[in-house]
Amino acid sequence: RFMEEHSPHVCVIGAARMECNQLKELVLQTVFKIIEDNPRAIPDGLDTIHTLYADPAMPALWQVTEWAERELKEHTPLVRHCIAIARELQDPVTVYASLLQDKSILSLPLHPLQKHLTD
Repeated sequence: RFMEEHSPHVCVIGAARMECNQLKELVLQTVFKIIEDNPRAIPDGLDTIHTLYADPAMPALWQVTEWAERELKEHTPLVRHCIAIARELQDPVTVYASLLQDKSILSLPLHPLQKHLTD
């Protein structure tokens, strides 16, 4: 119902566990059913709603930053997490730059040897 009402171009799944494969299959089945039952629910110029995976590491950090809490104070951490996933997909540099303000970016696992560095 959400997809029919809001007509998203993309559905992004935070790929934290193997169960995300099942969720993606469920989303794809839903998209195909929407296309069959109500093709007008798909945005103009598209023939499907793309379904992608996203790394949840950065959104997990961003959702609890002072920046996110101040900007989205009326939303729960889960909603802030979803917003961070969407923003990372649209403009990753801006989201990563916002993590630089409180040095949260330093806790992202970017390299296996990173844990051996000192502050």
